[in-house]
Amino acid sequence: MKLARLFYDPDNTEVSDYAKWALEQFPPSLESSTALTPCMVFNNYMRNWGHQFIYDHETLKALLTKAGFVSVHRRQVNESQGPNLAAQEMRQLAIGNPANDFETMVLEATKSIQ
Repeated sequence: MKLARLFYDPDNTEVSDYAKWALEQFPPSLESSTALTPCMVFNNYMRNWGHQFIYDHETLKALLTKAGFVSVHRRQVNESQGPNLAAQEMRQLAIGNPANDFETMVLEATKSIQ
């Protein structure tokens, strides 16, 4: 999960660039004297967008499988085995590719119709 890298790899260029972008675009509501940390970026991500749960690959795959989906595969943003589903992501137009790539996890699964 890339967001966890805010905690264990904060000096990585991709991580620090994302943290800087996130703090500039969506500053947390804090006193100006409060230091802005990677933890604040993570919490701001969670709270300001109404997230209730952040999934990792393993958890989401298990839940999809339990719901009857098969052939669960991790994909890159805008990648799909189905030609009608490829290149449909639009969020990067609003926030840019680096932030979208950092925040987004894509799993593709199929479910048989009976």
